[in-house]
Amino acid sequence: MKFNIPLEGANVKLYTLPSKELIANRYERIVIGKRGPYIEIPMTDMLLESLFLPDKERWRLHSPTAYYLEFRTLKDKVMVYYQKRTVTYADYSLDMFYISPKDLTTKSIPVIR
Repeated sequence: MKFNIPLEGANVKLYTLPSKELIANRYERIVIGKRGPYIEIPMTDMLLESLFLPDKERWRLHSPTAYYLEFRTLKDKVMVYYQKRTVTYADYSLDMFYISPKDLTTKSIPVIR
């Protein structure tokens, strides 16, 4: 797996595929977990107006057992996780957003190949 962006944070605008909807102004790092790589985005750099919480995922808001909130992007319906609790299978940080690099691009190149 080859990443076309640095593994550690950078001021790189991230867009979803295929519509190229801007969703973040920068990212913190790439995390490799049980389910593959994810781009970690701080809340201050996530464009929250580009996200919505599907009705079927609203139970997670007040659940003491939910590990994350599952959002979708407005245009492409790309899954974006917001980490609420720690897990043992990956180094996810609390209060960060995570998105698969396969669903992202930058201004000129895909994030992952």
